Amino acid sequence: MHFHNLPRATIAHVPMQRPPFYKACPEKVAGFNAGETRACAKKVEMVGENCWRCAAGHQSMQPLVRWQVSGINLYDATGELRIDVLGDEGNKLFGCQADQLAQVWDRQNEDPVALKSIEDFVTRVQFKRLAFRVKSKKEVWQDQEKTRRSLIECNPVSVEAEAKEMLAEVRETLGF
Repeated sequence: MHFHNLPRATIAHVPMQRPPFYKACPEKVAGFNAGETRACAKKVEMVGENCWRCAAGHQSMQPLVRWQVSGINLYDATGELRIDVLGDEGNKLFGCQADQLAQVWDRQNEDPVALKSIEDFVTRVQFKRLAFRVKSKKEVWQDQEKTRRSLIECNPVSVEAEAKEMLAEVRETLGF
């Protein structure tokens, strides 16, 4: 497993062929650090009217809605990179909670306002320039080794700091 920093990258494409979220188990389980708890967050399936169950056997009446977006294309000075966005870091990247988008997703075919909300969501996200921290790890799937990259953190790029850095590079190149 490796971690990478992309100090300036632009979101070029967010796939929207399927929902960019999933319904997750809200049951509290042991956290990754001693003494902490976290949501189970395993995918849940409806097993009855208003009853959801995850693979761990937890049942709930109201599942969480979490981000799960595969194949976001980022571009930086070195080329293109595809990443996945999972969990709460999507809130920061997309500027809204996953459940807000989920509320309009199912109505997009019947409600023009819902469809417009989804189009606005994509427009707001595409071509956004941010600093990214990405985790990459090799996985074997169907007898093929692939590198999976996931968003760890994203932060706004300071336009002022970026402009000063570029100006300094130009001055250095020109010998000023």
